[in-house]
Amino acid sequence: MGALRELWYLIRGWLVDVSAEPGFMSGLLIGVAGFALVAFIFFRVRVWWGGVTRPFRPQTVTHTTSESPARVVGSSCSSFLVGVIVFLCVLFFLIGIIRPEALPKVLEFLGL
Repeated sequence: MGALRELWYLIRGWLVDVSAEPGFMSGLLIGVAGFALVAFIFFRVRVWWGGVTRPFRPQTVTHTTSESPARVVGSSCSSFLVGVIVFLCVLFFLIGIIRPEALPKVLEFLGL
């Protein structure tokens, strides 16, 4: 403990001697202002860079529901099945418009 106290007295004495020299306060103020300017620029660049890289970070999406997991999965599967049926209806409709003679052959191939 005595060594730390002695180190403190040594540093304090050095600061008192140096601060008595001319130009110390102006140098200290210029150093503090320079450090503040560099810190300000650093943090502004960090905020800007964070905004630039934000679209490439992984997203966390949370959704709360009162439904059970089985009900959510069943709803998703039924929505997928409805989507497939709608896609097939649109596909058959387009085949009927583009090549009307091919539609009976497709239905015969499917056994309908």
